[in-house]
Amino acid sequence: MINAFSKWDLVRIPDYFNKKDVQTGRLHFDEERCVGCGICARICPGHGIEIIPSEHNKKMPVMVMLTTDISACMACGDCLAACPQNAISIQQGYNTRSFYKKLTQENTFAFPKKY
Repeated sequence: MINAFSKWDLVRIPDYFNKKDVQTGRLHFDEERCVGCGICARICPGHGIEIIPSEHNKKMPVMVMLTTDISACMACGDCLAACPQNAISIQQGYNTRSFYKKLTQENTFAFPKKY
């Protein structure tokens, strides 16, 4: 497996204002396959999917966005596994390595020093 992080990434403190450091998951919902059953929204552990009405009163899943670039999706794949129509795919994974470095940058849990 190829490591996507450099040696510098392993020692530096991530920046909350850098999109690369706070990369969250992004899903794609296939409108032709989706039947609007809502299983994906019910099974999502991060509550990152909502079901809303779309054209012709068809219900469609959409991602819950916390801000413009940050979603509630952690790309766990539970929705993919549960979808009976195979209508969901992950377009962007979740940057967990950077997330955990933010929480555990010292021996004890502490807020990052860079604010």
